[in-house]
Amino acid sequence: MFKLLKGMAIAIALFFFLFDAANAENLKSLFVKPLFAMTESEEIEYFPLHSIDEIENFLNNRANVFVKNADYRGDDSLQEIVSPKHRSIDPSLPIEEQVNACDSCTFLNIPTRHPFHNGEIEIDVASTLPENAPGWAKGFIGIMFRVDARYFPDGTIDAKHSTYEGFYLRPVNSQSDRQSDRNHSVQYISIPGYPWYDLRRNSPGIYETYTPLKLGTWTKMRIEVRDTVARLYLNDSLEPALIVNDLKQGEELSGTIGLYTEPQTIAYFKDLKIVHIP
Repeated sequence: MFKLLKGMAIAIALFFFLFDAANAENLKSLFVKPLFAMTESEEIEYFPLHSIDEIENFLNNRANVFVKNADYRGDDSLQEIVSPKHRSIDPSLPIEEQVNACDSCTFLNIPTRHPFHNGEIEIDVASTLPENAPGWAKGFIGIMFRVDARYFPDGTIDAKHSTYEGFYLRPVNSQSDRQSDRNHSVQYISIPGYPWYDLRRNSPGIYETYTPLKLGTWTKMRIEVRDTVARLYLNDSLEPALIVNDLKQGEELSGTIGLYTEPQTIAYFKDLKIVHIP
């Protein structure tokens, strides 16, 4: 009997040893219902973002940001910082004016082979703060999607008057001692009409939440989009950090992808993958 039990224990241990990452997606399906099933007709686009040479044709598609090569924590990536010409947030202004001046009008637009509508977006992001950053600086970094862009005469994006959805992170909030700040670690916005302040005021706790984040570390963002539903996953978690069931711009919108940051953030991006699902 002892030998039988010992043999069974060894067999069970071997089973779990062999149950590696290749099977993780099968396990995920038991807990999280996917928004779509991958098909042979899907199209995948990959942008390593290891050198500015990859995106030189897109460099006019900027909204108030500078972009340059970076070697961050040993990984080749793109560094993005807000142009000094962009008006920084004045915390003495009423909050509506702060939002009007800055919210999400700072990103690099990455055109895809055809407009992104439904599918997945995956990217690694990291953010830090400059020395003597003001208290409102939170390390803002994220992804805008389905960007229907408007342009200035010089070819740069007029993001304030474009249309798009997006998720972004506030790593500083995640580490705050104040629970009210911690609950604002992850944010959904929709432009025009639904900046973070209006969503927080009209639907508190619905379009933002807490999740563990840290400045200066790579965070994997994965966004699933299907019609009017979007889910944000972080760092290969099996559970979404934030779910939006009513994308505010509607189910017909499609467009490009925006790499987003805000003033007083030094942002890094690498390994952008876009999966188009019919």
